[in-house]
Amino acid sequence: MALGTPVAGTAAYSAGAGSTVAPGFPAGITSTDVLILILGQKPATANGGTATTPSGWTLRHSRQAMGGYGTTLGADTGNTNIYIYTKNTVTGSESGTLSVTLGDNNVASAVIIRVPTGGGAISLAAASNHDISAGNVSITIDSDPGFIAGDLALWSMVIPTDATTPTQFSAHAITATGATFAAATELIELDTVNGNDLGGFVAYASVSSGPSSAAPTFTATAGGTTTNVRGPGAVLRIREAAATSYVYKGSAGWAARYKGSRSDAALYKGTGTLHP
Repeated sequence: MALGTPVAGTAAYSAGAGSTVAPGFPAGITSTDVLILILGQKPATANGGTATTPSGWTLRHSRQAMGGYGTTLGADTGNTNIYIYTKNTVTGSESGTLSVTLGDNNVASAVIIRVPTGGGAISLAAASNHDISAGNVSITIDSDPGFIAGDLALWSMVIPTDATTPTQFSAHAITATGATFAAATELIELDTVNGNDLGGFVAYASVSSGPSSAAPTFTATAGGTTTNVRGPGAVLRIREAAATSYVYKGSAGWAARYKGSRSDAALYKGTGTLHP
């Protein structure tokens, strides 16, 4: 089934040395949406920092102390962290903001994204790596999330600077051997002058063909001041399974298509057999 266009809620930033960050839920949430929380963090101590998984959410992936700075930490510089969560049950009544508890925090950014679906079963896979060189973005993820046609790739990067954001990145792209992706779209750029500064972006692309046979690489052109455009990047693969359909073949020679579970279909009172 085709996944819909991702929609971002209002991004939020913690206060300098703040203990929470509270991003806004996107408008128009329905019970069949996938809700994704992406959180970036610059820790208060080099290579530290924590984020507590909100109640009712699952941590899908995290990466700490990324960017290649070692123990360097300061304004517009230093290793950063990335966390990706998904909501366990979406009701369609989500609104307002979601408070996330932070530890050893200098500054954090957070955004909630909704991805519309057709109501089919959802599977997710995530992986990450980091860019340790200043300049344009190029991150080869350290494992293959496994892309096939119809999937959606959503990726994010966290950088330790706000020098040129929120209009720093362009020409986003993602590639993987064996897979073809549609043109990438930037969903949001993140930036704050709170604490020692923080920036980054979220982008996405649908998958036209697959399967992928190697880990993906995502790239972007960075404009303006690029001295500290480096840090962790993570990719989330989203897949929706098609609804299962069964054909009941009755003794009268007719066939009726029944959409539902096998157990539901088996309750049909007839004399034929159930064929998948």
